[in-house]
Amino acid sequence: MVDTDPPGREMIPGVTTDSFVAAGLERYLRSRGREGLEEFLVNNPLMHLKMHQSYGDLVLDALQPATVEFGIRRLSTPHVQVLAALLRLNPYATRAAVVEHLAELTDAPAEQVEDKVVESLNDLIGYAYAWPLDVAQARSDPDDALLAVNPGLDIAMFARVDTSRFDVEPPEFTEPAGSPVDDDAAALALAAVTDAALSVCRRLDLRPFPTRDTSPDLREQDELCREAGVDPRMGELVTGVLQLYGEIVSEETPIGCLLKANPAGLWLRVSRASFAKHLGSQWFRGFDVPELPLNAIVDDVPDGLRIRSAGALQRYLEWAHPFDAYWEDADGDGAHHPEGPRRPGDVGHGPTAAARYLEIATAVGMMRDGALTTYGRAMVRDRGLAGVAVSSMLGGDSAPLLLGDDLTATAIAELPAELVRVLDLAAERRPGEETPVWVFSEDSLVRAAELDLPPLEVRRALEQTVQDEVPTPLDELISAVHNGVPADDEPETLMWEYQISRILAS
Repeated sequence: MVDTDPPGREMIPGVTTDSFVAAGLERYLRSRGREGLEEFLVNNPLMHLKMHQSYGDLVLDALQPATVEFGIRRLSTPHVQVLAALLRLNPYATRAAVVEHLAELTDAPAEQVEDKVVESLNDLIGYAYAWPLDVAQARSDPDDALLAVNPGLDIAMFARVDTSRFDVEPPEFTEPAGSPVDDDAAALALAAVTDAALSVCRRLDLRPFPTRDTSPDLREQDELCREAGVDPRMGELVTGVLQLYGEIVSEETPIGCLLKANPAGLWLRVSRASFAKHLGSQWFRGFDVPELPLNAIVDDVPDGLRIRSAGALQRYLEWAHPFDAYWEDADGDGAHHPEGPRRPGDVGHGPTAAARYLEIATAVGMMRDGALTTYGRAMVRDRGLAGVAVSSMLGGDSAPLLLGDDLTATAIAELPAELVRVLDLAAERRPGEETPVWVFSEDSLVRAAELDLPPLEVRRALEQTVQDEVPTPLDELISAVHNGVPADDEPETLMWEYQISRILAS
């Protein structure tokens, strides 16, 4: 329980606040009941990292500046502008006052402003950036109920966001595509970049390539790509990804380094289509451009629409993620490079991260003329479907077994007898399923090991017979059993149940 020491007590490092602020948050959380508490824990970005013993502990954590600052990156520009208004109006901040204040900063209709403010405030209250001091009044008169502002907030946090106007709507960044997405051209792009990656691996397998450092510089990259018969610009993309994924490795020598193909890499063990799918989630990381934006914008670029331009996408991303300085430049170092081309011989300014993102997405077949391809949508929504899409695009046979992130293996074609034997030993077959489905677990893999089928043999059978990479959750489970490390026996759902029960008990 939060105590009631005199106002001004330093409850947490760096934050001096009246105890009634913390007590008000505790009353609000208690009033929401079990479902409200669970929603709060899910929404608040750092809450799930700790096992709170009581409402008091939960409140103290919610007031921590680190919690507040971490969560701010989840906000959009309107959220930030509403927060800034709350801070300016504090301690007389009400929903009505925020609406009135922001209505003066926009040409949008009053009703539209009110709707956006209410939507943003609901989110902010869910993140514990603000909450009603009087819960009963907030229910009966939400417009005039006073809102307490989280003392971990500081107006200086919002310096990079323009709060002189209120952005009710995100900037438009799409327009009608005008023509259907050219999936055939996307297939050619994916085939080209996959073949380029394989060509680099084969060249390094024939003869190691000397470099001055563990990563080749641009001159060395260009020389390697010429020897591999790969366009240098594409080589810049594939070399970084192959190193990132461990398909090519560096060996230090007394006079420098040698770049080699990994003899245990997937490039040797899986089909061309599976290798393309394997690399699919890494293309953006090779240029320090995150994959997340494709997730973030895919629902805003429906079929029939395309992204207008890199500049339009940049403006949207800056609105949707105003604190993510990453979008300012393509190098990921937080600095602008107005004078700097990325490569010798390039002309013009260095690209924005949005431009780099569109360039890569197009080069690997995920986008075409600013529109998402079938493959691009599959990569975002269902990696299993992405595998089928890649096989179709590259003309390969799809794998007979679909491996899921939920530790399942589903037969989608007739399986070899040896693979069925491995699955029956290393996983549990679900009874009554029309399509055979196996579920892997720590117990099933241990049982298989006791029957002389060790975890690494299971992984090898899946990679070689299924000709596909093993999803990360299953790969980690196999590694844990192989290394004798117990898997986490308290799933996330049980942790939530435990955490909520402890807090409610307090």
